[in-house]
Formats: sequence, C-alpha cells, structure tokens
Amino acid sequence: MGEPFVWVVTICSSVLSIIGGLFIIYTYSAIPAVRNSSRQLLVCLTVADIATAYGNIVGSVRFAVGNGTNTISDGLCVAQSFVTTMSSLCSFVWTSLIALHLLLLVICNGNDIFQVSKKIKILFHLLGWGLPGLITGITLCMGKLGDDNSELSGSWCWIKGTDEIDKILWSLISGKGWEIFTYVFTTSLYILLKGFTIRKRKREPDFDWSKITKNLRKEDENFCMAFMILYIARLWGTIRFFLVVFGVKNNSIDRILIYLHSYGDSAQAFWNCILYCFSLLSIIGGFLIIYTYTVISAIQNSTREMLVCLTIADIGNAFGNLVGAIRFAVYYYHTNTYVFPSDELCVTQSFVTTFSSLSSFVWTTLIALHLFLLVMHNGNDIYRTSKLAKIVFHISGWCLPGLIGIVAVSIGKLGEDKSQVSGGWCWISGDLTWKDKLFWMIFAGKGWEILTYVMTTNLYILLKFFTYRKRRREPDFHWGIISSGRLRTEDENFCMAFVVLYLARLWGTIRFFMSILNTTYSPGLDQADSILVYFHSYGDSAQAFWNFIKLSDNISYREVEIHVISAIQNSTREMLVCLTIADIATAFGNLVGALRFAVYYYRTHTNEFPPDVLCVAQSVVTTCSSLSSFVWNSMIAIHLFVLVIYNGNDMYRTSKLAKIVFHISGWCLPGLIVIVAVSMGKLGEDKSQVSGGWCWISGDLTWKDKLFWMLFTGKGWELLTYMMTMNLYILLKFFTYRRRRREPDFHWGIINSGRLRTEDENFCMAFAILYLVRIWGTIRFFMSILNTRYSPGLNQADSILVYFHSYGDSAQAFWNFVLYCLLDKTLLANQSSQNEKEININLKKY
Repeated sequence: MGEPFVWVVTICSSVLSIIGGLFIIYTYSAIPAVRNSSRQLLVCLTVADIATAYGNIVGSVRFAVGNGTNTISDGLCVAQSFVTTMSSLCSFVWTSLIALHLLLLVICNGNDIFQVSKKIKILFHLLGWGLPGLITGITLCMGKLGDDNSELSGSWCWIKGTDEIDKILWSLISGKGWEIFTYVFTTSLYILLKGFTIRKRKREPDFDWSKITKNLRKEDENFCMAFMILYIARLWGTIRFFLVVFGVKNNSIDRILIYLHSYGDSAQAFWNCILYCFSLLSIIGGFLIIYTYTVISAIQNSTREMLVCLTIADIGNAFGNLVGAIRFAVYYYHTNTYVFPSDELCVTQSFVTTFSSLSSFVWTTLIALHLFLLVMHNGNDIYRTSKLAKIVFHISGWCLPGLIGIVAVSIGKLGEDKSQVSGGWCWISGDLTWKDKLFWMIFAGKGWEILTYVMTTNLYILLKFFTYRKRRREPDFHWGIISSGRLRTEDENFCMAFVVLYLARLWGTIRFFMSILNTTYSPGLDQADSILVYFHSYGDSAQAFWNFIKLSDNISYREVEIHVISAIQNSTREMLVCLTIADIATAFGNLVGALRFAVYYYRTHTNEFPPDVLCVAQSVVTTCSSLSSFVWNSMIAIHLFVLVIYNGNDMYRTSKLAKIVFHISGWCLPGLIVIVAVSMGKLGEDKSQVSGGWCWISGDLTWKDKLFWMLFTGKGWELLTYMMTMNLYILLKFFTYRRRRREPDFHWGIINSGRLRTEDENFCMAFAILYLVRIWGTIRFFMSILNTRYSPGLNQADSILVYFHSYGDSAQAFWNFVLYCLLDKTLLANQSSQNEKEININLKKY
C-alpha cells in the first residue's frame, strides 16, 4: 500500500521515541536514587525500543526514496527488517520480564533475585537478547525477511513470505505471536499488582510500594500502567494483522490504521519516557504551563488545573495545524497549485484540529464561569469539592467536542477546504454546497468560538469591574483572600484571558465573515484575505504559547536565585560554547539545505536543482560556521597545550588582547573567507558532488576552480585541524600518562592554580570526535579528485559514504555534548544532587 505520508508519521514518531529513550537512559545514569533493578530492566527495554525506532527510520527513508512504494527486497531492506524484528521481540520479552519481576517483588515480597543472583541476571539477559536473536536468525536464514509491500507493516520492511499463509505463519513466529502473548501476560500480572495495591491501601491508607522492600520506589507503581502503553502503541498493528488473517479488506479502514500503526510501533520508548521519567522529574523540558502546575504546589488550585486541560487542547490544535501545514507544503511544491485532494491524512488532521479547537473554546468558557462563581459569589470550589461537577466539566470539555467531531467525520463533512476559511490545514470539506459548509463551519467551530468570545468577555469584564469596586473600598483587597484561599492573588491575570483569545483567534473569525460577504455580496475581498490568512495561520496555532506568556506571570517573583554550575565555568568551557554555537549553525544550515533538497527532489525527481537565493544563503551559513568550528577546535587544543604542558597563564581570561585575537580568528577570519567566496559567485548548488543534501561550492565551476575553492573555504582548514588537534592532544595525553606514572594521584585539576578541571582531560578525545564525524566528507573529497582524474569507478562507494557524510557533518555538537556533558563527572554529580537533595531555585513571592 503506497500511502504517501506514512513515512513522515513513522519518522516523527521514531525521533520522539529515540529522544524519550535516551532521556530514560540518561536519568538512570545521572540519578543514583532511581537505580534499582526495575529501572535497570527498563533501560534494557528502552535500548530495544530505540533500536526499533532507528530501524523504522531507516525503512521509512528507503520507502520515501522509493517514491512511497515497497516492492523490492534489497540488502538494506533485509538488514532493516532484521534489526526491527529482533528489537521488537526484545521489547516484548523485556516488557514481560519487568512484569514478572515486579510481581515477585510486590506480591511475594521476595528478594530481588535480579540483583542478588548472577544466574538469574544471565537468564534474564539470555531471554531478553538471546531468544529474540535466535528467532530472528532462523527467520533470516529461511529467507523470510524482506519487503512486505506494507501489508502487515508501516513504511518499513518485515516478512515477505511466499504466499498468504506462509506470511501469516512467519509473522506469528517472528513477532505477532509474542506480541499477543505479551498483551495477555502483562495485562494479567499488572491487574493482579494493581488489585493487590488497592486492597493493601484500603487496610493501610499510607501504603506505597517503597514500604514493601528497599529495592522498590514509590514511583515504581507507574509500571502498572505499562500494559496500557503497550496497547496504545502496538494494538493498531495487531488489528491490521487480524484483518489480513480473516481476509477483511477495507481500504478506508486500513488507510487510517496504517498511520496509527506507523506511529505506534515507533513510539513506545517515547511514551515510556512520559510514564516513567516525566512523573519522576516533574515534566522536565516540555509544556511549561503543565510543568509549572506540576512542580510548584503553591499554584495547584482548580483554576490552574483547568488551565492545564485548556493547554492540552491547544497543544493538540497546534500539532494538527503543523501536520496540515507540512501536508500543504508537500502538495504545493509537488503540484504548484492550492487545490489538493481530500486524503485520509487530511480527514484525520481535520478531526484532530476540530476536536481540540472545540475543547479549547469549552475549557476557556468553563474557566471564566468557574472564576465568576468563586469571586462574585464567594462560593464553594465545586470543581474540587464535588466529583459530579468535575465529571460534568470534563464531559463538557472533552466528550462534547469529541461527539461533534465524530458526527462531522462520519457523515463526510471534514476534509480539504482549499484554504477558504482555514490556514494551510484541512477543516470543512470545500466540496460541500455553500449553505451546507456554512452550517458545518458554525456547528463544528465558529459558532462555539463566537459564543466563547461573548461569554468570556462579559464574565471577565464583570470580574474586573467587581475587583475595581472592591479595591476602592478596601485598598488591600486581592483575590487571594477570597474563598478561603482557593484563589491566589495572581489568578486575577485570568481576567485578561479573553484578550489572548481575541488576539490569537480573531483573524480566523474575520476571514469567516469575509467568506460570507465574498460569496454572497462582495467579491472584492480577496486581497485583504490574502493578508489575513497569515495572521490566521499564526493565531490559531499560537494560543498555548500566549497563554504561557500571559499566565506564567501567575508565578510572580521578587527574587529568583537560579542554581548555576559555576564549577565548570573556566576558559576552556567558554571556548567550547563558541565551538558549540558554530556547530549548531552548521546543523541548522544543513537542515535548511536538506529540506530544500527534499522539496526539489519530490518536485522534479532529479538530483540537479537550480541555484537560488536560499541555496546561496544556506551555503554562506554552513561554510562560515564550519570554518569557525575548525578554528575553535584548533584554538581549544592550543589553549590546553599551553596551559598543561607549559603551565602558563590563562591568557584567554587574563588578557583582553588575547581574547580579542581568539574571537577575531574564530569568527572574523571565517567570515572574511566566506564574503570573498560569495562575492565572487563561488557558492551555490554543488549537485551533491562533495556535500550531503546541502549547497556548498557551485557545481558550475571548472574542476580546478572548484577544487581550489573547496580547499580554501573548507577542506584545507579541515585537514589542518585534523593534523593540529591530533598532534597536540596526543602530546597532551602522553604528558599526562608520563606524569601519572611518577605521581599516581596526578590530574589536570591541580595544574595552573585550578584554571583547569579534572574532567577537562576529556578534551584529549576531541580529535577522535572530529575524525568520526567529519572524516567521511574528507574521504569523499579525495574520492572526487580520484573519480575526476584517475578512477571513474568510485560512484558506488560514494553512494554509501554520502549517508555517513550527511550524518557526520551535522552531528558534531551532539557528540561534543556526549563527551563534555554526559561524561563530565561534575555535571553528573550536580544533576544527581539537584534531583536527590533539593531543587536549587528559591521562589520568593511578593
């Protein structure tokens, strides 16, 4: 099945999964308090899920390059199928082992056999890695792995089979059989665990898992929800499998399920991160309104809880709009028109945005009504004190919008609206009659939006007027003294919520009324609409952001003392920051170039594109930032060499002139070289001859001219950096080794009056990072010389190296992060102390 956007969904989901998985591993490494056996088993599960996500990315890229079809089982397909099959089996086994391990610990109150018995540990690992490897190896040897034409997978390869029965049999042996067993096994065990916990808690209200054994933590109870993660992520693929088994062929259902399948099979590590890490670390990094509500108990009242619900709806709306905008961009660059067909992705996105927008309007209104009752009538907080009221609020906020969305999609009213009253996303189908479309726009959005404008404006103006009158009589009056402390002083900021709603959403409403006038009375409003569509596209996706800006000052501070890691702030680290800025700019430029490449490729199906302004601008950025990266790498090596070998003064810190020279060399010299190159017309589209998918030196130059400019604007400096940094760091490592032989306790922290830290010795491995990420482009550079001058048969090797090149040139900042942050004991110790002892942020209210 050639669904065109399946690979996009898979890649997005896989990237989230890899990020979430790495976060789980990082928290296990950095926080000693969470290092029990359950968490160790979770790390094994995470490694398997990351491998699955990585394999799915490879399969999706292959699918995309093949123009959305899977028909040929090549070597890459078989290799990817092997990785995803084995890692998926590992994931199922580790999920089952975690459930079994917890059952033994909690219900049987037994010893932690995984930690105390080496034999059990070996058995677990043999089951977790060896058994899946054996099954996958047999499947591979039997020739059953390959391209399944997306019949049972998403956009990746899995089982090819000789016929339908053979394919189903091997699907059961190499995945689905184990998956179904895992569903049943984990559900049964976790329900037993939850039932045991509920019964125990009825007898002992303060009971939690940490009181059972020291090898469990209170938060480990979250594992009882693991089977739900498994169901939500993996069930769609199982449904598709049974549809094939029973011969049910419904293209419409399968087209929807394949997107859910592509998302779910790659997303398990991400949702495990949400379940196991975000509850532990109070939602670090993510959505800031939800984060502040979670970590700051002073603001955890019912109003803020309802704001979290509103924020979730706004995030859903923004996500849907983003998907719609990506779809719009792909179709536009492919067809050069604004009229696109209504596909399943369009309908799905329309349902998500319609539902979340309606939820946003309802929650905005409910918040206003809730505050009105509390402030004006000084009533009870029914949202907190009455379960029935809370249920009514949530039914109104989620079920009512869901019902409207389901009705609209089930009778075919959602789809491609040809940007008539939306931004670049789908909403009400443009194929309806005007009266029908007008009714559904009102019923599925605009009617509720206008009602929200009217209700919230009136309620908040009444609240503001009441507060003003009360303050005239009682100058010290504030909301914090109302309703027995159920409100805070800063909750008065909610009175401005309707302004945020107006500023964000009003543009779409204006366009709605203009569409009525344009159709019925005045056909001359197109020019105004072409301007308002930009405000509309921005505003409809920005409400959560502006709610954060306006309502985050609900946390008012007179003094904020932020914990800063001053222990690492030396001159070497400051120069590393400069290097990092250059590497981030390179990665950003490469990303822009890669997106341009993708758009042109899908538009023309060739690798040769015309040089445009975007290409030249991106070439300027990546050339300048790459040169800056080489220079800062070399200067860090020289700086450390002078400090360590000669025990000299830290000129970078003590001499302003030296600091100026360093920055001129690091920024101005690369800038000057690039200005010369661009002014002489040497930068542009190089047709991927010596780059990845980005622009560099123009491919229209003669070979000798191009070779000179490649050396002058990049490769010459890169080769010089290789030689300088390797020699200097080897000398540093040799000096350290000799010194350590004479003085066993020697480390860099005792050199030069503390201007260096012990962990700065990690910089000696910097040249290895540089080699591992950059060497592929240098090899391709020399191959291009050989290919042109001597050996014309290197194209096949180049077609492989270009992938390593594309990865490496953009990855230096990431690997520097691994070397200088994840392997830095000072940073890890600081992270550990922050999470175990205290959060070093002191919030002092006015």
